[in-house]
Amino acid sequence: MWRVSFMADGQDMLLTYVKFTNLGSSNDADIQNVKLFDGATQLNGTVSQPTAKEIVFDLTTMADGGYKIQSGQTRQFTLNGDIVGGTDRTYKWTIQKQYDVRAKDMEYGTWAFVDDYDATDDDAFGVVTQKVGGTETTTTINTGSLTVGLASDSPNTNIVYNGSNLVLAKYNFKASGEQVKVKTLTMKCNSNDGALYIDNFLVKFDGVQVGSTDSTIKCDNGTDSTAFSFGNSVILGVGTTHSIEIIGDLTDSSVAVDDTVVVSIVSGTAEGKDSLTNLDSSVSATSGHNLTVKGATLSVFKNTSYTDRSSAQPTGVTNAQDVKVASFIVVGGAAEDADISQIILRDDATYFMGNNFQNMVLKDSNGNMVGSAISSLNTSDSTYTFTPANAIRIGKGEQQVYDVYADVKSSVTNSGSAVAMLEADQVLATGVGTGSSANFGTAGTDTTDIALQSVYLALHGNLTVDESADTPVAQQLVLGSTGASLAKFKLSADAVEDITVTEFTVAQDMSTGFGVISGPHFTSARSATGSIKNLKLYNGSELLTSVSAFDSTNNSQSAIATFSGFTLNIPKNQNVVLEVKGDLSSFSDGGVPSSTHRLFVPTETKPSTKAVDNGVVAVGAGSGISMSGAALDFLGGTQTTADDSVYGSYMDLVRAKLTLAHASDSPSGSSAPSTEQTVAKFVATNSANAGSYSVHLYKMNLEVSSVGASFPVSGTVNLKVYKDSISGSNALITTDFNGSWANATQFYSTNVQTDAAFTDLELAAGSSRTIVVTINTSQSGFSANDTLSVGVAANDLMWNDNSGDRSYDYYVVDTLPLSGKTLVY
Repeated sequence: MWRVSFMADGQDMLLTYVKFTNLGSSNDADIQNVKLFDGATQLNGTVSQPTAKEIVFDLTTMADGGYKIQSGQTRQFTLNGDIVGGTDRTYKWTIQKQYDVRAKDMEYGTWAFVDDYDATDDDAFGVVTQKVGGTETTTTINTGSLTVGLASDSPNTNIVYNGSNLVLAKYNFKASGEQVKVKTLTMKCNSNDGALYIDNFLVKFDGVQVGSTDSTIKCDNGTDSTAFSFGNSVILGVGTTHSIEIIGDLTDSSVAVDDTVVVSIVSGTAEGKDSLTNLDSSVSATSGHNLTVKGATLSVFKNTSYTDRSSAQPTGVTNAQDVKVASFIVVGGAAEDADISQIILRDDATYFMGNNFQNMVLKDSNGNMVGSAISSLNTSDSTYTFTPANAIRIGKGEQQVYDVYADVKSSVTNSGSAVAMLEADQVLATGVGTGSSANFGTAGTDTTDIALQSVYLALHGNLTVDESADTPVAQQLVLGSTGASLAKFKLSADAVEDITVTEFTVAQDMSTGFGVISGPHFTSARSATGSIKNLKLYNGSELLTSVSAFDSTNNSQSAIATFSGFTLNIPKNQNVVLEVKGDLSSFSDGGVPSSTHRLFVPTETKPSTKAVDNGVVAVGAGSGISMSGAALDFLGGTQTTADDSVYGSYMDLVRAKLTLAHASDSPSGSSAPSTEQTVAKFVATNSANAGSYSVHLYKMNLEVSSVGASFPVSGTVNLKVYKDSISGSNALITTDFNGSWANATQFYSTNVQTDAAFTDLELAAGSSRTIVVTINTSQSGFSANDTLSVGVAANDLMWNDNSGDRSYDYYVVDTLPLSGKTLVY
């Protein structure tokens, strides 16, 4: 509205107050939302409108207590506002008096002298007013204007079939500069059906009817139109957006579902209320949205997210309670909300719910029951009606899921195959706005019925027992150890029902020696039974129960341990892994070294009497039927294949345990021949053990191989083995050998003959010894990039965990074989 300059002369100034005065003829209400700007920066807040033609900006509430203008700077302020009225009136902004502008000297904190901006230095303040080219000017407010447009919330999709008092189109009318009177509107209608009629066609201004009602208008794109006259009823306030709604009824018999309707403004007349300016051109042709006539009728669909049941995914088992039988979706009509009053299901024409189920209930997606439970079901084709206590509101286009549940009878007619048993017959509902029927389906068996999911009933579930993939591998266990993991078994429930396990039996398969060279250390397998004790059964980290020792009272073939006194639930389609742990008796307490033990789950716990007691006692959680015979499978067996006991790995019991590994500084990589080159280093370890038993290493065979090296068959190569370090006193063996490098070379046999050439090496309990291997590689005739490696094959050591008894020597070591590290020449 006005630009005015402020300059700080000689000192930095803090502007704190400015008052502008309007000398024009416009009223205060004609100018609104007044703001003061310096460029794009607004100074303080917005003044809603002048008061007594004055606008005051108090800048002391700004962050610095005012607006800073640096010394010598000129700032051009802009006074902006909305002109909402005052047609043919004027405004002229001025600063009338010296104290209408207040500023402080920022250095001294004193109020500054304010002068008008002119060429004289007379210290007299003259009125500052708007000028053009040095001449004072007054701005005249133009005549009023009118804008018309389709409202953003005008209906744009569907409209209700048979509906009354429907909004067919909505427009926004807005006057600027002055009030505007809308005198007339001419409306038309178009449709895909040129013979469609809209009844009770009328106009509402801000929600109130104005003008008369046209009883019918034909939607023939303008041949039939309606002119509405409003007199003085439609006066648009300045700056206010008003609504014009076109209303009608779609109750005429000519209206059909899926017809389309478009209502449009053809023309109108309007004028400025004060200036009487003709504004007819502002009311131009404006079309509403294309609307489709839709009913409130509901739709019903089979819920495809709940699939037909089958043997792989059955509905349930006999005696199971509250199983899901079916699921369907109700979809609201496209045009309006509806209230559901009843849902009616019916039996299939061939298979009937009452022959298999009882106690049927209907639930919504939140688990809330709809209506009452129906205890006794039909044994012939009939219906089931569910009436909610209060009508269920379904929005237009909304989807609601409903699930059917029932209890399976103890004796069923249709088991072992998938059959259709239930249909969605009717959903009774009423349109919320129109009160019209929104029903889905018709009473009785007809093509509108929706067949729901097939039902598959099983007589009982099935339990499978297998070895777990992570069962401990075959290994040596030291007598006197506690909490040793002996075996893991996987129990799997099929898809039919949860399985409840209450008893689990394992047996021992014992043999006389795993890696004994000369023969058994004990006279019979039975004497090793007590080597494992304090058995515990775990489900993950959960201890289920424990057994103090194996028992052979009821089993003449294998000692057994029966775990009982627990309840373990295996959900259908899931599995659990049971782990058996135990303590190993020390040698002094009767633990038998050189005994081999393998745990297994027997198909029968009393095989000597051929009793049918199973290694697992379990029942179906739903059916209550015991898992035995065809319902219990071992090693993935089925009803048509024979079961077999499920075995874990062999566990070899020793008094002390020997392991062998590469030393951390064992040589590898680039190398050069020498007369006694270190070609390999190993670390032999004896574990700590109850009784502190030593390990004695009696023999050691080496696997020597090379690529690219050769020497005469008649030639020899010197090889030495040392304990701890290379020293004459530490030598375990010195030997010469010949032959091809391409072949692995054994220096000592693995038979039971004593080899006096090898010095026995003793390892105390909990200790380690280094073994160093050297070869006179200068005799080998190596060429560039030839390789050499020295390792230890499986069964290439002979050792003993009791130096006083050589009747059994071991050759098995858990950590073998060890591939040799490669030396490159």
